[in-house]
Amino acid sequence: MFEYNTIPILKLRRTKIVATIGLSSCTEKALKDLIVNGVNVCRLNFSHGTHESHLNIIRNIRKISYETGVDVAILGDLCGPKIRVGQFAPNKFGKQEVFLEVDEEVLVVTDNVLGSKGVIPSQYSMLIQDVKIGQYILLDDGNLELQVIAINSDTCATCRVVRGGILKNNKGMNIPGSALSVPALTAKDIRDLKFCIENRVDYVALSFVRRADEIIDLRNKIRTFTQETFHGEELKRYLEHPIHIIAKIEKPEALDDMKGIVDATDGVMVARGDLGVELEPQKVPIVQKELIELANLNHKPVIVATQMLESMITNARPTRAEVSDVANAAFDNADAVMLSGETAAGRYPLESVKVMDAVIREVEHYKWSHKQLGRLELDDNIYDLPDAISRACTLLSQDLSIRALNVFTHGAYGPRLLSGLRPMAPIFAYCTDERVVNQMSLYWGVIPVLLDAPVNFGEFIDISIETVKRARIAEKGQQIIVVSPVSDRDNKSYHSITVCEVK
Repeated sequence: MFEYNTIPILKLRRTKIVATIGLSSCTEKALKDLIVNGVNVCRLNFSHGTHESHLNIIRNIRKISYETGVDVAILGDLCGPKIRVGQFAPNKFGKQEVFLEVDEEVLVVTDNVLGSKGVIPSQYSMLIQDVKIGQYILLDDGNLELQVIAINSDTCATCRVVRGGILKNNKGMNIPGSALSVPALTAKDIRDLKFCIENRVDYVALSFVRRADEIIDLRNKIRTFTQETFHGEELKRYLEHPIHIIAKIEKPEALDDMKGIVDATDGVMVARGDLGVELEPQKVPIVQKELIELANLNHKPVIVATQMLESMITNARPTRAEVSDVANAAFDNADAVMLSGETAAGRYPLESVKVMDAVIREVEHYKWSHKQLGRLELDDNIYDLPDAISRACTLLSQDLSIRALNVFTHGAYGPRLLSGLRPMAPIFAYCTDERVVNQMSLYWGVIPVLLDAPVNFGEFIDISIETVKRARIAEKGQQIIVVSPVSDRDNKSYHSITVCEVK
């Protein structure tokens, strides 16, 4: 019999929600509504807005987080080398757009000119060098399509319209199968990165990643700019706990170096917008599933993004397909799902968050009640100590019906390992560093807790019990696990897994 009428009983949602902040959600009231209703990560899209407007949003998020006691991470999404068409001269109706007719021949140019009927300007100066005769150029997220039929000069190519329609200013331009010469970080990205560092943003997302060395280059720049920005103890702190990097997978070339990219990055975003333009659309669900699995195996957080509740930009209710899309991402073990235009520019930002929250809770109730969490494959591998401890905690949480796992951490390594194993019990992760606490807001199943100062083992047990009681996760007589380093009289450190009964 189908169990369709059950009520979700898990108090804490495990899968996190990322919300893009824009005109529909940038006021203090709107931000507070989103945060108290379940948003864990606020995304700043540097394709829009100014540094002044983004700084105002950052200040409001930090203020709301402090007042509500809800830890929230801030993700700065760098534009990357997005190739776009240029500007068009107004047509006879006064609109800056052109209509492309099928089989019409048009010129694609990289000169600094206004476009018109038969002329499409590109903002990418190396476009003509990077395309070949016979290659396709996709416009406006693949809605329009051209085929290159002649290279006229270093700045001009003749193309035939394969799929026509209206083309407006600044629409995206994709060239499937072409290895573009453009660098991973543009001059604008560098300015935005420095802004993120100066204003203590927790994550930066690198767009259009193609190779692992691009992640390494960004990490080196973060270190350099951090050294230029901070001094003394503050510098030491931010070098020890730097901004974390999210690699946005939206180019097919990235799939050829995916293992290297996952090793180099701190997290992954399955950015299905541009990925779905350059790949055949039927391939995207398979790529999404494989990327989630690879990130899980490497204990790296993974975000599924783009058009998850797209219809809620204008409608108060989602489509059934959108609900299934969110649900499948949660079933596949994504750490987080992301709202883009729904919260940035839509009519129903709060409703979008509530729908996403409700869908995830249903999925997680199903997985928890059917014991689909915390499943570990039995193998003959020899694990290092942190992995072995995480596996032991995951097994214990299921075997003993543990109410909560409590972990003390300096840099989030232990909670990240535990999170990757998807245990039955929620993970309370305690740390004295505010940035680490914010960053853990992205991790599946992790509830970060900021401590004012380091504590000894006995104090940590007391704090853990009080925290889970205050969160109404455990009652008298129920059990929790406490994981913490313990020092003996000779100041030697040991790792301890302690099962505690709540008094």
